Amino acid sequence: PYTHQFRNDKLLVAFHYRWFGRSLPVNLTTSGAAILRISGADFLKTILSEAYRAQVSGEHDKARRLYERILSEDPDNGPALYLLGLLHVENGRPRQALRLVERLIRLRPGVAAAHFVRGIGLTATGSPIEALEAYDRALAANPRYASAYYNRANLLAQLGRLDEAVEAYDRALNLAPDHARAHNN
Repeated sequence: PYTHQFRNDKLLVAFHYRWFGRSLPVNLTTSGAAILRISGADFLKTILSEAYRAQVSGEHDKARRLYERILSEDPDNGPALYLLGLLHVENGRPRQALRLVERLIRLRPGVAAAHFVRGIGLTATGSPIEALEAYDRALAANPRYASAYYNRANLLAQLGRLDEAVEAYDRALNLAPDHARAHNN
C-alpha cells in the first residue's frame, strides 16, 4: 500500500470515506497531519478526486499535473484520460484532447462522453464531418445525451443543413428542457 500525507485536510479524509464507502486507516502524527495508508488503486482514485476538485475550482495547472501523474502510473486510466482530455478542450488545446480521448475510445469504445469530447476537439480543429460522426457515436452509446444533440445541431446549422439542425435542437430540448443555449437557436 501507498502512504500519502495530507496536512490538516479533514475535508479530504471525509471525502475519501464517502468515495470508497468504508473507513480508511488514518493515523495522526504528532504534528496533527493525517497519514492515510491506501492501496495502489485507491491511491490513484485519491489523486483523481484531488485532480477533479482542482479542475472544477479552476486550478487547471494543478489538475493537469495530477492527471498526468495518474497516467504515468496507469496509462489506460479511463477517467484520467477523459478528464484530462476535457481539461485540454476547456483550455483551447484540442489536439492534445483528441490524442487522449482517442486512446480512451480504443480502450473503451462505448464511452459516450469520450466521443462527445472528440467531437468538440474535431470541431475546433476544423473537421466538422468527423465531428458529426463523433457526436453520432456518442448518441449511439447514450441516446439521451442532450449536449451531443445540441453540438450536433450547431454543426448541422453551420453546414447549412437547417432541417436536420432544427430536429437535433428539438431532441436536445426534449431531453433537457432547461438547456438554455438550445432555446436560443
